[in-house]
Amino acid sequence: MGMNKIKLPIDLNKLIIAFEADRSVSDYYLGLKSGKIYYVSEWDSDEEVLEEQPENESDEDEDWLFIPPLSSHEGYQIMVDFIDTVQNKRLREKLHLAIDGQDAFSRFKNVLIDYPHERERWFQFEKAQLFKKIQAWLEEERVEPL
Repeated sequence: MGMNKIKLPIDLNKLIIAFEADRSVSDYYLGLKSGKIYYVSEWDSDEEVLEEQPENESDEDEDWLFIPPLSSHEGYQIMVDFIDTVQNKRLREKLHLAIDGQDAFSRFKNVLIDYPHERERWFQFEKAQLFKKIQAWLEEERVEPL
């Protein structure tokens, strides 16, 4: 039973935004005919980068695939993995302390503010990890980005 892959022109950067987005206000979907990323929100979103829920006729017959949110556990694990790559022992200790307990993510980011080079490296690292997760998800859903 060879299930064919769906090949779509997907903007992976927009997909990253959807993965990371706050799900308390919006849900995100991938259009399986267009490759567009849509959001459904109770609020007016300021995220111009993503398409609003179907407005025009061509969106009506779209097949929707729910984009699962990145879990807080996955987000936390990315921070842990990054800390393992930090050479500066003092910074590594500070980051380990920062991620212990509530509000780990904002404390982690606050520590990095004083280390612009490592902060930049963090953004690259996080993006690369999210890419991997997104590619694994697309693979699972049998969708191939063009």
